[in-house]
Amino acid sequence: MAKILFLGGPSGSGKSSFASEYLISLGWIHLEIDQHPKDGITEHKLRAEWDDFYATHNPISLHAELLRRADRSPGIVLSFPGNLVFSPDHLQAAASHFRIAYLYGHPVHCLRSFLQREEQSGRRLPASHWDNNNRNVFGSLSCSIQHSFLIIAFNPDGSRRDPQAIYKDIFLSSS
Repeated sequence: MAKILFLGGPSGSGKSSFASEYLISLGWIHLEIDQHPKDGITEHKLRAEWDDFYATHNPISLHAELLRRADRSPGIVLSFPGNLVFSPDHLQAAASHFRIAYLYGHPVHCLRSFLQREEQSGRRLPASHWDNNNRNVFGSLSCSIQHSFLIIAFNPDGSRRDPQAIYKDIFLSSS
């Protein structure tokens, strides 16, 4: 059965890069939910299934649809906007259906990575955009209920960790 990964974390933590560069190279399907200013859930035609999970904590229809889309691939990953942090009820509901991981790092590293991406893409969202959308994320992720889902994305010097090591941390952790 295909793995289903919900990948969160602050903007600039490398969610999209990890999914689109590394996981796709392993045969995974990547659904980019973070499509600012668009709504990625709607763009990927997952609205009814997502709303059922998000509003009622019922993962069944979303799980079934994602498995259908994964088909014969080893997995499917949804990379979420940086400001999404799942509630304890969502974490509990997801536990037997989805793997949840938050790529994480020091705010300075995430901001620097975000600004580099914005410059390279030509979109050029400013640091204030990052701050407005990530200000509360670090506090929310520091809650003990979230600790087992945190995956360090950066080395101490601010360079990105090896994606293979991140993958091992996600799928060999006890969460």
